[in-house]
Parts: sequence; structure tokens; C-alpha cells
Amino acid sequence: MPHPGIDLPTIEPGLYYSKSNPLVSSIASNLKESAYTYDVQHGATPYLVSGDQRTGIPFLVNSVEDQQYMRVYVTNPSDSEHLALDIAFPFDGFNYGGKRKL
Repeated sequence: MPHPGIDLPTIEPGLYYSKSNPLVSSIASNLKESAYTYDVQHGATPYLVSGDQRTGIPFLVNSVEDQQYMRVYVTNPSDSEHLALDIAFPFDGFNYGGKRKL
């Protein structure tokens, strides 16, 4: 019996798409089940039962001392709204295509 305080997913795993869209239907027909199913049989952790847990818990239990965030402001081109993004990079920079960027 599941713990009463845990919200368990009620949607069956699988690929959900519009079967009336021929382009999407042709893409979906070529996908392997393992490409869109994330469960214990396909590599998911058995103790994290929802996508929220699989995304959030690793960030809560793995800490980084004195993480430095860089706030970047961008403008949405469709409505000119200003958005603030807080970005954190590894302390040793990062590599992209074999070239160090920071």
C-alpha cells in the first residue's frame, strides 16, 4: 500500500499524441517504446515515482557550496516582456565541442 502522503501518478505510461495529425503519427510510429517510456523497466529509479520527484529531489539532496548565480535579463521578442534568468555554471567553466567557453 502506498504512503498516504504521496501523490501517485494516475496516468498510464506511454506516448500521447494526436492520431489525426499525419506528421505526428508517422513520427510516433517510428519511435521505440524505450524512447518515450520512463519506468523501472527502462532505467527509472524505483523509489522516485513521479516526474516532479525525479526532477526536484536530486537538486534538494545534492548541494554545492557557495554556488554562484549569474542573473541575465532577456527580452521576449513577441511581447517585449523582460525576463530574469538565474544561471549557474560549474566552478571550472564548461566545455562545448572541445573548446572552453568560460
